[in-house]
Amino acid sequence: NQVLIGLMAQGERVCVFSGEMPPAVQGKRLVRQLSGVQRPSPTYIDAMQDWVRDRMWLFNTVGSAPIARLCEVFRYAAKRYGIGHFVIDSLMMTDVPEDGPGAFSAQKEAVQKLVMLAKENRAHVHLVAHPRKAKDESAAPGKLDVGGSGKITDGADNVFSVWSART
Repeated sequence: NQVLIGLMAQGERVCVFSGEMPPAVQGKRLVRQLSGVQRPSPTYIDAMQDWVRDRMWLFNTVGSAPIARLCEVFRYAAKRYGIGHFVIDSLMMTDVPEDGPGAFSAQKEAVQKLVMLAKENRAHVHLVAHPRKAKDESAAPGKLDVGGSGKITDGADNVFSVWSART
């Protein structure tokens, strides 16, 4: 959300798919981040909703969504609303298998579809990819620590790692 807030402040439009979190929960978290307070006043919430209204769209599905469907909706959103940034949180919440026979090939194919979507629409696709489980959480993960096929990060134009340092 913090990255998306910065993008929206620069005039960008964003669309988010989070199969783990319903839109109401996403909205509450966004309001807390925008306001910087735990419980903003109703007037302040209304003002933030007005600001977000033509900047952010949420893909209203909790649970798994097929990559083909996400691409279809994202293509429509790019053309209809001029959205330039799409978030998939995360590949685990799609129909792309995590493991088993053919999983790495399916992950590569999914990333290729997302790359083509981005190129066709002059847009950016932000794919949340979780790291493999390490022996502990004392070291920050990097590009090579992403779980699944190496093609997930190979297909990306940019990779950045977010880590919560726990002391």
